[in-house]
Amino acid sequence: VLFRSTGIGLPPPPTGTYGVTNSAGQLLAWGKSSLLTPYNLGTPTGNPVFASGGDGERLSQVSTLLSPTERMNFDVLGNFNLNDSVNLFTEGWFSETHATDLLQQPAYNTILFGGAGTANGNFIVNVNNPFLSVSNQALIQTALNNYSAALGGKGFIYSGWNPNQFYVARASTDLQNGLATATEVLARGVIGLNGNFSLADRNFNWEVAANYGASSNTAVQPAYVFQNVQNALNSTLNSAGQIVCAGSPVNAPISTVSSTCAPLNIFGNGSPSLAARQYITHLATATSDNTQRDATANIGGDLFKLPAGEVKASFGFENRRESADFSPDAFYSETLGQLSATGIEGSYITNEVYGETLIPIFSPSQDIPALHRVELEGAARRVDNSIAGTATTWTEGMRWEPTEDVQLRANRTKSIRAPAITELF
Repeated sequence: VLFRSTGIGLPPPPTGTYGVTNSAGQLLAWGKSSLLTPYNLGTPTGNPVFASGGDGERLSQVSTLLSPTERMNFDVLGNFNLNDSVNLFTEGWFSETHATDLLQQPAYNTILFGGAGTANGNFIVNVNNPFLSVSNQALIQTALNNYSAALGGKGFIYSGWNPNQFYVARASTDLQNGLATATEVLARGVIGLNGNFSLADRNFNWEVAANYGASSNTAVQPAYVFQNVQNALNSTLNSAGQIVCAGSPVNAPISTVSSTCAPLNIFGNGSPSLAARQYITHLATATSDNTQRDATANIGGDLFKLPAGEVKASFGFENRRESADFSPDAFYSETLGQLSATGIEGSYITNEVYGETLIPIFSPSQDIPALHRVELEGAARRVDNSIAGTATTWTEGMRWEPTEDVQLRANRTKSIRAPAITELF
């Protein structure tokens, strides 16, 4: 994979890109060491991102197979017979879940994802950065000088050229590695009545119920704030010979673990200090709240009798309200790093009525060859959605059993899908 852990490059001229090499012409990069060492690009695959072998990022090393999860569930069911024909039922449900995503692909800083000096592009570093060893500074400065000469020798000067800067491409597992935690709380309650009765020697059953549920999810992901990264990269030596942030850096307009600028060393995997990581890291937080209120009523039973059996039907009504609120913090909404998201808030109400029937044409009791059982079925639903409008859906079908061992079915249906809140808002 050509996402180099700590690759190094020079500002690209219009005709291509260059890297820093040693006297043997080998491309150099920082890996686990703070000193530049030869970097193996691997065998090209024809894909500009992936290579076979080499020293690039192995995606298997930044993928999680199993995430720790803790869950607590609590469920209560209740039934009470008010009389021989009416029953009161209730349900209560509570669930709390804590989960951790240990590792995902890291923050990539590369020309593949953005321009140099942006949150997704290569880091721009001064050749006199005090974290660089003397030998590394000399290697890079020599490459910069040769590069400058090559530009002049070709008869043009690259407009973005700065003889004191170079670019670093990085897969920053030590700055932002995809670690995230999530906590979800879900609660649901149901109360209703059901029962049965007889009318004109016909048996019917019925149910009315109210259901309310709510869930809340809070996700937290440590992520670097790019403005603070730039402040920390701009480091120098003070009068005591200590490496410090240069000038009087202005912090990004969002909190980080520490508000005190600490110099950031990106030369070598694991090189950034704890103080620097705390200065650049914001605990990016997003909350999601969803609610559903649902009231239903239905009745069903035998309408009348045909030679093959009873014609059955049911009718019902549903009133449902769905709401959602996704609230990312300012880090996401103002795109202060590599992560971005837009808040969503909205709700809709739907009123629906339906009816369905089953009509027996032939039954086993009639003992007719090749007509062991034949039934017709139909259903229709009228939907009135407060946002999407009205629609009617329906189904018509037939079931035929030439013998008790074989059934053939056919149906035709018109269906809809109402838009979700994330699509509506």
